[in-house]
Amino acid sequence: MNGNSIFLDTNILIYLLKGNKEIADLLNRKEFIISFITELELLSFPFEDKNEYNQIKKLLSECTII
Repeated sequence: MNGNSIFLDTNILIYLLKGNKEIADLLNRKEFIISFITELELLSFPFEDKNEYNQIKKLLSECTII
């Protein structure tokens, strides 16, 4: 971890995935750290389509999961 790391919860990641510009601006250039519980919550989210699932998988691949 470094000064650019930020620990995120499920709601913030959902807002980010839904395109919330304020959240995106706040998180710009940050290293995302999430709990394994957040990972499980995101993967159990009711996906609208395969694209939404792929977005979540891509986001998770960029996170450090603890």
